[in-house]
Amino acid sequence: MNSSDRNMNPRIFESPAQRKRMRGVTLIETITVLAVMSIVTVAGAPSLRGTLANSRATTTSNRLLTDLSLARSAAIMSGVRSEVCPSNDGIQCSDSTDWSSGWIVFVDRNDDDKRSDSEPLLATVSGSELGGLHVLTSVGRTKARFLPDGRSGGTNLSMRVCDGPKLTRSVIVNITGRARVEKLDTESSLCE
Repeated sequence: MNSSDRNMNPRIFESPAQRKRMRGVTLIETITVLAVMSIVTVAGAPSLRGTLANSRATTTSNRLLTDLSLARSAAIMSGVRSEVCPSNDGIQCSDSTDWSSGWIVFVDRNDDDKRSDSEPLLATVSGSELGGLHVLTSVGRTKARFLPDGRSGGTNLSMRVCDGPKLTRSVIVNITGRARVEKLDTESSLCE
């Protein structure tokens, strides 16, 4: 063998003891690692599920809070009433306390409590963006109205963000027009 052959395959000149130390992973070692990984995964899954549900609820309530603030700002800046209302089609308001299909934000220029084609949409949210959560308002309050001075028309409005039967957040609009999110940590809070 010449010196160039040695450079090409250095394992030719290794002793059997050196080759034994370079062996791969055994089947038992692989099964052990997979068993430990599956135990860790199973133990962490409920925690991850809870974290994802909390993240969806936070995102939905913050989006609702942002759209309410947008409507209030639009009413103040335009000097005309604005509204946030549930919508099944992303174009017109629906007369419902269930906002789970989405909602729209618009300036009500003709003051008729309905969105006309001439009134541009400021924001739309579809039900698919809610991640399976439900948004419900108080009975008798199907929309949030903001007057040109920024006040909310009517009484306080409470909007509930629900994950199945569990109430996770409340978005509350007071009569001065200020909106806030209230996080509910109790397990006994039910969405009704």
